[in-house]
Amino acid sequence: MSVSTLLNHPGSSPAGARNRRSAVRLLAGVTALAILLLAGLTGCSLLGPKEVAIEDLAGRQVKVAAKPQRIVSLVPSNTEILFALGLGNRVVGVSNFDNYPPEVAQIEKVGDAFKADYEKLVSLKPDLVLSARGSIVDELTKLGITVVVVDAPDLSAVAGSIRFLGKVTGAAREAEKVAAEFEGKIQAVASVTEKIGDADRPLVYFEVSQNPLWTIGPGSFMFDLVKMAGGKNLFPDARQPYLEVGDEEVVSRNPGFVLLTFPYMKDVLARPAWAAVSAVKTGKVYEVDGDIFSRPTPRLAQALEELVEMLHPGLLKR
Repeated sequence: MSVSTLLNHPGSSPAGARNRRSAVRLLAGVTALAILLLAGLTGCSLLGPKEVAIEDLAGRQVKVAAKPQRIVSLVPSNTEILFALGLGNRVVGVSNFDNYPPEVAQIEKVGDAFKADYEKLVSLKPDLVLSARGSIVDELTKLGITVVVVDAPDLSAVAGSIRFLGKVTGAAREAEKVAAEFEGKIQAVASVTEKIGDADRPLVYFEVSQNPLWTIGPGSFMFDLVKMAGGKNLFPDARQPYLEVGDEEVVSRNPGFVLLTFPYMKDVLARPAWAAVSAVKTGKVYEVDGDIFSRPTPRLAQALEELVEMLHPGLLKR
């Protein structure tokens, strides 16, 4: 008689009871042996894998803890995303530039993605450090620290970076919710602004640095924001995402809107050569929240809506 038969049809006699007990012990032993064999064959602990292999957004192959508990973020955008995923309690270190959400004020500052306090960083015993491209990744790796590059160069990559961070931190389900909500907001705006004709799209100059002048070009998420908001970037012919420009170049291209990521509107309005610029003459020089507009996080959806309101007042409410 099989084990299955004894368990499902044990009978009512003493002998049947003994057979039933024997069958249960036999099944338990067989099950335990099978689990042990399976664990050995797959190379996994019975409690699950301790590490997972991933390819980060710089194309690097990295092994990370399956669910890292002590995370250091060297880039404000990654910190914001971690908190959006509900992982703020795992963040033990942040960059000197982090200021959102307010809770980061209580977290240890360790420098940034280009220059960090290695001694302080190591003392935090992180099991994961999140950085950006072209940063101090090699130096940290030499110290035996697990570093993962998370970056979103353009607007289309933001949702992907959110999902990737969810995968790396073991919060994939929450990341999918956040990413999908972000995509929904972006698509809702795009469905309205894509109907704007070329003649109705104003020229926009986005200044991200004053001395020297730096602006945005194709390949940057801020460039994408301007286009999706129903504007035309002043430097569509640029060969890099961010570039230094001359005062004369900006004036000669005559932008209809000037957007500043830092609060120095008075300085801009005082530039002698800019008096004839359309944006200055019509009062369309705006200071925007640089933290919201210049970080590839879910808050870019808010930035997009604000930008549409500047360029095309009331359009989203019609």
